Amino acid sequence: MALLALLEIVALLAAPPQPRSGPCGMLTATDMMPLLGAEPQPTDEPCLWKSKEGFNRVVIMLSSFRGSRASAMYNDTRKSVGADPDANVTDELGFGDRALSAMTPFGVVVVMMKGDQLVQMQYWVGGKPDKAAAVSLLRPLAARVLAAL
Repeated sequence: MALLALLEIVALLAAPPQPRSGPCGMLTATDMMPLLGAEPQPTDEPCLWKSKEGFNRVVIMLSSFRGSRASAMYNDTRKSVGADPDANVTDELGFGDRALSAMTPFGVVVVMMKGDQLVQMQYWVGGKPDKAAAVSLLRPLAARVLAAL
């Protein structure tokens, strides 16, 4: 019996790692290199990629709400972020069905709707980056995430 249990443990340890799920499973370390440099480090909930050294991070979140609730969350986000004149809210084309980008105290956020799914991507740089450049770096990541929905 003990031998059987030991063999089961060895089999589990020898099994190939399970693929990452959710938004992290849609992206690779290579995808993150333009934003985070060499050897970006993934974590899971919420999907957080961080630079090996330094503050830079990319966070990807898919809302658990769908349909009208997700749409209402998008509209509420637009309204609340738009109330901050420093946010520089911009409608973004080519990010799902509708999207916005905004400056935050930590960097840039892009909020997207595709069908009934709400997705948020945050690019943390520890300050105010060039917004257009940051959104440009997020664009190919967003395309991969949205294509997988």
